[in-house]
Order: sequence, then structure tokens, then C-alpha cells
Amino acid sequence: MDDGRGTTDERGSTDGRKLLDEWRYWLVGAIVMTAIWGFMSFRQGHAVFYWPSFALGVWALILLLAPLLPRRGGGRD
Repeated sequence: MDDGRGTTDERGSTDGRKLLDEWRYWLVGAIVMTAIWGFMSFRQGHAVFYWPSFALGVWALILLLAPLLPRRGGGRD
């Protein structure tokens, strides 16, 4: 029976697209932060500590755990 909210496959596909978009944002962030790190290293004449690893690591961990966390609204959609 169709309740107007779409099938499970449609919702899963939408969730998959959203997650893929989030990983694309992560990649863009990684490129920007690495470019800043590279410029800082260039200015100092040697490779400095790769500080983006902290932000990128936490961000990636959140993206990996997001599908496992309960959704808002208290129930399954």
C-alpha cells in the first residue's frame, strides 16, 4: 500500500545520495585544508605538521557513524 511517502527503495536511494553528497563536501574540505597546509609549509620552507588530519578525521568519523545513528522523530520513516 502506498502511503505517499515513497517506497523503501526510493528512500534508501535518497539517503544514499545525501550521504554521497556529504562525502563530496568532505572531499572539498580536504582539498581546501590541504591547500592551506601546503601553502603554510611552502612559506616555512619545510613540511609542517599535517593539522587537517584532526578536522578531517573527526568529520569522516561522523560521516561513517551517521547511518548507524537513530533518525530524528524517534522512529523509522
